[in-house]
Amino acid sequence: TLVKQFTTKRTGIFQVNFDLKASVWGASAVNARIYINWVAVWTNRTSSSTTYVTYTENIQVKFDDLVQLYYETVSWTNAIVRNFNMKYDLVPVANAWIVNTD
Repeated sequence: TLVKQFTTKRTGIFQVNFDLKASVWGASAVNARIYINWVAVWTNRTSSSTTYVTYTENIQVKFDDLVQLYYETVSWTNAIVRNFNMKYDLVPVANAWIVNTD
């Protein structure tokens, strides 16, 4: 099931994170996974805990990529996902082109 998706407006490495938990303690594990343009790019994350577990990963994306979070409900246990977000740090380039003259 698709939870949420973002369209990137930059090329680079993004930090992607989300929280995952199962709705019923001690039940079957639930799964969540990150996709880029409908292709799985991240390890399948699994949890059977009823306490949120935060997963974080750095992924490389291109301009206009679609980054998606899907979850899978197993048997009668529901997956609950929150706080899906992406962070991007700009690299300062102010001193990247220094010309030394005599």
